[in-house]
Amino acid sequence: MRDSPRPPFDPTDALMRFRSCGSTSDHWSKPSALSSSFGYYWLLTFESNSELCDLATQCGDQLVGLPYDVVARRGLHLTVDRIAMASGISLDTVYGIADIVESKPPVGAFDVQAGWLAGTSGALGLLVDPREPIDAIVTGVRAAAKQLLPGTIFRQASGQPHITIAYANARRDIEDVFDVVEHLHRLPPVKVAVTSIDLVRLSRLRGRYSWSVLRQIRLPSGNTAESPR
Repeated sequence: MRDSPRPPFDPTDALMRFRSCGSTSDHWSKPSALSSSFGYYWLLTFESNSELCDLATQCGDQLVGLPYDVVARRGLHLTVDRIAMASGISLDTVYGIADIVESKPPVGAFDVQAGWLAGTSGALGLLVDPREPIDAIVTGVRAAAKQLLPGTIFRQASGQPHITIAYANARRDIEDVFDVVEHLHRLPPVKVAVTSIDLVRLSRLRGRYSWSVLRQIRLPSGNTAESPR
């Protein structure tokens, strides 16, 4: 899935990379195929995880007055991978890929830690560690897609997995928001149990993403990967 080993997880480095962005940028003005259509994606969703939702709410409350659209509890998610835009695949093929994944889930249920708020110029997110079980899901869903779409070329995964809690909606000097983000970065991370993968139809609206779940695939129990943190 990748050509070279990734560096060890370093949340402080992620925070400093956010500071080096210089300024925020309007996430919603960035060109996206989702602006005019919808796509089929694999997501991890967290609406029922009260600890994570509480942490996200605590962070979001501190972002009031800053140039961000805060993600609602229902919208918390980790993007695993995109299958295709709607114009490039039939719904039958999408469901066929889901059938393959469901017949042999790529990983068992596992636990991760989420916290250490950081971000890019366009968004803020809670970092997720360890990343290995999430990488395993990416590998599994891509292998399933290639069975039905052998010519598919996937983008190389980059960056630490994250759960976005806010999208930037205007340009602002990073120093205007950094003290708040640095404070929230220090909040203790929370444990998150991952027990399913959602296949969704995803669209982008001004200020938020919206999706409907087409298939929820339960991960088998008994293969929990605890974070050492």
